[in-house]
Amino acid sequence: MGRVCFISLDNLYLVPYLKKYLSFVGKYDVIYWNRSNVEEKSGAENIYAFHCASGNKFQKLLGYVRFSFFAAEILKKNDYSRVVILHTPLAVLIGKLLCTQYSGRYLLDIRDYSYEKYRWYREWEKKLVNHSGLNVISSKGYLSFLPSGEYISVHNDNPIEPSLIELSRRNFSTRKRPIVISNIGLIRFHQQNRKLILAFRNDPRFQLRFIGKGADELADFCREQKVENVQLTGYFVPEKSVEYFMQSDVISNLYGNHIPLLDYALSNKLYYAAKLCKPILVCPDTYMQKASVGFGYTMDLDSQHVADNFYSYYTAIDKEKLQRACDDFLVEVFRENAIFDQKVTNFLNSDEFTSELV
Repeated sequence: MGRVCFISLDNLYLVPYLKKYLSFVGKYDVIYWNRSNVEEKSGAENIYAFHCASGNKFQKLLGYVRFSFFAAEILKKNDYSRVVILHTPLAVLIGKLLCTQYSGRYLLDIRDYSYEKYRWYREWEKKLVNHSGLNVISSKGYLSFLPSGEYISVHNDNPIEPSLIELSRRNFSTRKRPIVISNIGLIRFHQQNRKLILAFRNDPRFQLRFIGKGADELADFCREQKVENVQLTGYFVPEKSVEYFMQSDVISNLYGNHIPLLDYALSNKLYYAAKLCKPILVCPDTYMQKASVGFGYTMDLDSQHVADNFYSYYTAIDKEKLQRACDDFLVEVFRENAIFDQKVTNFLNSDEFTSELV
């Protein structure tokens, strides 16, 4: 078995799913764009860190081009047995090299909608999908815009101690007041957050919590609106995520909709909700709405009586039905992750060239 190379358009600490791939390989190299200008530890035999500012749009564009040349030169020189491309735009930038020298030997990992609105991008994406050895997607919603081809799914579920899962499920109750609705993680999309705050403003039945980097940006708005049932908590270490989810009754995933970036992705909050058996708030016309059937509540923040309607839903929840819906979802997650593990293990540890999924 030869050496595998992983390539990232961003810092490694911002690519948590890389760890899943590393568990399948022995020797490997890493090429990444050190945008944050920090020193990162890795078990790689060789770490190729690219340094270039990416502040404004021009610097970012220039960085993309320079990094693509940087990565391509290393790939030409080392002739790896397998290459894992962790961001689709990079694959497009070095597409000619991948489709010739590395045809059938690279894995394309697709985690987001990017530049598919451009015809030239879609054409290159089609070539890359057809020439890859394996195509991985983190949401089946992406099939709405991706070229036809063979794909396997992987889920961004985070491990949770079984004892905590059991405790959360056992303690679920619709009688607790106030009902704690939490947005946990990187707090963005503040237009949506402000709408949510206004919909539940000073309603004694509810407490809203925004937990994570960016939460403090809502402080002035809360003061202006004289809101007293909102709690803001700033940046926290990832290890505290489960604790915050455990302390919540409902998980908020109200990012918005009718934008490709938001319509097709599956949030890691979906997996926390299913494992801990907590309802999750989702936006209409999104793949999150489709995936969370039975434990998701579709909330349109532009509608009337948002708080009253949700209260009626929440107080009528059947705990057993909620748990069955969560478990049905998780069975499919575990099944697809098992397929992913097998396919990726076989691909990364085989010296045979392949241009199609087996």
